[in-house]
Amino acid sequence: VLRCLEKNPGDRFASYAELRAALQPYASAAPTPATLGLRFLAGGIDSVLLGVPQQFLALAFMGGWDGLGRSDLFQTPRLGLVMLCNFSLVVCYHTVLEGLWGLTAGKAAVRLRVLRTDRNLPGLWRACLRVLICHGLPLLPGGLLWFWGAVWKHPVVADWRLMPLSFAAWGVMALLFMTVRRRNGFAAVHDLVTGTRVVLRAAQPRRPGAPAEAPAVPPTDNL
Repeated sequence: VLRCLEKNPGDRFASYAELRAALQPYASAAPTPATLGLRFLAGGIDSVLLGVPQQFLALAFMGGWDGLGRSDLFQTPRLGLVMLCNFSLVVCYHTVLEGLWGLTAGKAAVRLRVLRTDRNLPGLWRACLRVLICHGLPLLPGGLLWFWGAVWKHPVVADWRLMPLSFAAWGVMALLFMTVRRRNGFAAVHDLVTGTRVVLRAAQPRRPGAPAEAPAVPPTDNL
């Protein structure tokens, strides 16, 4: 209230949005944490949407389906460029959409939102750190396997028995969600590190306006 009454306009809130962001942590309605099922569903939708441009990039850099199906795939230098481009696309997608609006297309479809623990939007650096942890760490096994074969030229990488290592991303992803508990708002590792939570984006009911009152008629004295 005192800030709203400052004499200097520069010391007041610049807009109603800024005032709302300052008051949001004191709202009486607490956001409902999103369940893992909804989070995985939102992630699946985002993966399908991102999979289309990622597939085109892979086909373009690897020379079609024959290039992707070659037995020495992890010894191909171009595969590293494909992985880097695809990962950069994922980082930009999640950083911009979650940082500025708190949701991606997948989260919007199932009515989820990413917020800080003080109920404000994450911002770009928090959103970027979230995606680097959540999507970057699972890529490490496949990236190391490519580095081992394409950079170090290790012949054993061509062995088909090493191919399951490229799917170790699912194991790393499971480790990231081992911290999920109901008491911490179903927070995964990347949520805890960045101080964010994924919550349900419940619609707020519109408050009815106060009925207009008839103007009071001043009393008249009959003299």
